[in-house]
Amino acid sequence: EYSSENFNLNLSIFYIFRKNPQLRVFYQYDISNPNSFDYAVFNSKYGQNNGLELDINGSFNNKFFINASIGYLQTYISEFIYNDVVYGDREQAHAPNYTYHLSLGYKLFENILYTLSFHGMDSFYFDDQNDHQSSKRNLVDTSIEHKHNLFSLRFWSKNIFNSKYETRGYTFGLEPPSYEVKDYKAYGPPQTLGITFGYDI
Repeated sequence: EYSSENFNLNLSIFYIFRKNPQLRVFYQYDISNPNSFDYAVFNSKYGQNNGLELDINGSFNNKFFINASIGYLQTYISEFIYNDVVYGDREQAHAPNYTYHLSLGYKLFENILYTLSFHGMDSFYFDDQNDHQSSKRNLVDTSIEHKHNLFSLRFWSKNIFNSKYETRGYTFGLEPPSYEVKDYKAYGPPQTLGITFGYDI
């Protein structure tokens, strides 16, 4: 950790070993009945996580501000057998190798702040049983905020380029008449606009 009047830096390095970690696995008891899809808790022999996180906060001339973070992650889950099928021996689900966030702020006037933010992550497995993965994600947000005494008014937009990105994935038989087992994906919010009123108590 390093800290000065206008700059802060923090670095964390970690290693985690888990014995008999719990996994969320799923099974469709009747392929012709989507309502028979359910989850169960199952244990593998062991898993491990290691990586680092770096956080940076700084300001320059009380007009330009930066907030940044980056994470690097390596994971492993050992082999496990569920319903006579061998899974595991690979990265854990929902564990992207990298994540990042960069927020840049600039004071247009004494009480008006403009912010532009970039954030994203690497691809990741949706679950511990199948090979389907998300795509890499890179999103941009922006906002402009006016403060007056205890009041604030902020206009903001998230995902300003309306990027389509996956958040969850499922594999099961859903579509009649054959109920073929397919991969399905859920997506994050599209471009969103908003106004936020604030009052400090």
